[in-house]
Amino acid sequence: MTKDEFITLIKIAEAIMKIDQACRSLTNFGLDEGQCNDVFLLWTLLQDNSAPKYRMEGNTELEMQSYRAFSQILESTTLTPEEKYSLLTSDERDDTNGKQ
Repeated sequence: MTKDEFITLIKIAEAIMKIDQACRSLTNFGLDEGQCNDVFLLWTLLQDNSAPKYRMEGNTELEMQSYRAFSQILESTTLTPEEKYSLLTSDERDDTNGKQ
């Protein structure tokens, strides 16, 4: 996946989160409930193309930590898509402790 493709998918994920938030406000249900939940397969695609530290490791605790770190970056409202791309594809250690 190219950098531009990855950034485009991040922008799509951001739009999905906004739509999900609007659905919750209007109906008390999000996209993860019902037939629309497949839109969140995008998170799996992005995670699979992120740096190895954000991928599932086969250990439940590591999987949870890895996914939390990945989600914090992807769902951040203060980072640009380009900054999210840099963080998600970097093999360097992230020492921000979730302060995105």
